Amino acid sequence: MRKGFTLIEVIVAVGIITVGVVGVLSLVNQSLSLSTDLRNRIVATYLAQEGVELVRNMRDYNWLNVRPFYTGIAKTDATHTNCLDSEVECYYEAGYLAGSFSGLTNCAVACAFANLRTLKINLDADTPEYGMYYYPPAAVPQQVTPYRRRIGVRPLRDSSGSIALLEINVEVFWQDKGITQSVIAATVLTNWLP
Repeated sequence: MRKGFTLIEVIVAVGIITVGVVGVLSLVNQSLSLSTDLRNRIVATYLAQEGVELVRNMRDYNWLNVRPFYTGIAKTDATHTNCLDSEVECYYEAGYLAGSFSGLTNCAVACAFANLRTLKINLDADTPEYGMYYYPPAAVPQQVTPYRRRIGVRPLRDSSGSIALLEINVEVFWQDKGITQSVIAATVLTNWLP
């Protein structure tokens, strides 16, 4: 009997090793893809929740300054003449200026994904917005992100016709492999002060 491997044994062994390596590489590739998707969803969820909190902070600021709770929140947008006159959802974007919330701004044209501005990360360590997602001026060092945020506000009236509630829907969009993904955070803000 001869010692050593025959050609068929070597081919079978190489085939088995190849199947094993391809399986492991496929699993690693899929894990990396899922990891990226999960990271995008987590960041988008935080950005959506931040949008809700920005509007909630506006309401609280209005109360502290003895103004109607919806001041600056439900207002005219690019599509409707006045959001306070109807119960339709009006859309806005929100950002920061000099480290402070700059308020809600009307979406340009319409608030479809393609028309929303892309949120960027400020990379200028000398500014108060360092590391924040916002809409920086072109001169500021920045990192472009795939995220776009739309804040929807719909006033809801009580039986007397007064605005009693604000329905807030914040949607964050991003593209992943050519498919638009989104995350939504929603809440209802009440006028709990008489």
